[in-house]
Amino acid sequence: MDDTTKKGEEAINMPSILEATPVSFGHVLAPSKRTHVKGGLWVTFEGGEGSGKTTQLDLLERRLDEERVFIYRTKQPGGKNPLGLEVLRPTVLGSTYKEYMNPFTEMCMFFGDRAVVRFHEIYPVLDNDGVGLIDRETDSTKAYQCFARGLPLSLVDDFLRMMDPGGRKPDLTILYDGSPEELLPRAHKRNGNDAALAQESRFDDEKIEFHRKVRNGYLTLARQEPERFVVLDALQRES
Repeated sequence: MDDTTKKGEEAINMPSILEATPVSFGHVLAPSKRTHVKGGLWVTFEGGEGSGKTTQLDLLERRLDEERVFIYRTKQPGGKNPLGLEVLRPTVLGSTYKEYMNPFTEMCMFFGDRAVVRFHEIYPVLDNDGVGLIDRETDSTKAYQCFARGLPLSLVDDFLRMMDPGGRKPDLTILYDGSPEELLPRAHKRNGNDAALAQESRFDDEKIEFHRKVRNGYLTLARQEPERFVVLDALQRES
C-alpha cells in the first residue's frame, strides 16, 4: 500500500478492504497476466448510508486492476446502462416522484433495475470467468424495503424466483457496519459537497429510526449467512 492510499484511508477514517484481500481474493491474484477465475467470482458491497463502502470498493478495484485480475464493477440502482442510469436510478433515489413512492413501488423498481444489471452486466462477466464487483444488491432490498419499510422477506424470494429461476447468489458479501448516528453525518456532508449526489438523497433523508432498522436488517442477514458475509467496522480507526 503506497503512502497516498494510506493517507486517503486515514483521512476518511475507514478500514481498508485491502487488508481482507489476501483472504478473500488471494487465490485469484496473479501479477504476470490478466487472471480469470473459473466460474467467476461475484462480490457485493453493502452498508447503510455513509458507511464508506463505495470508497473501499474504489480501493479494491484499484488493487485488483494492478494485479491484472479480470474485473467488472457496477452498482445498483443504475448499473452502467442507460435505462438504469437515466431512468431508474434518478427516479427511485430522487425526490421528484417521492409522492408516488411506497415500499412496494420501490421494491418493483429496484428489481427491475436488478434484472437489467444482472443479465446485461454481471452474469456475462461471471460466465467469462471474471470478478464482478457490485455496489449494493438484493441484501439492500431486504434491509431497506423489508426490515425498514415492513414488506415481508418472502416477497423478495418470490421476486428472485421469477426474475432468476437459476437462483444465482453472490459468492461474497462485504458489509460495512456502523451506527447511523455516526454514519449519517458523513452522508449529509458528502451530499453537501456534490450536487449530483444531493439529487439522490431520498433515503439519506429518512428519520434515524429508519436507518437503525436498516442496520438491524443487515446484521440479521449476516448472522443468517455467515459463510457469505464478511462484516467490517465502518468506524474503525487506523492504528
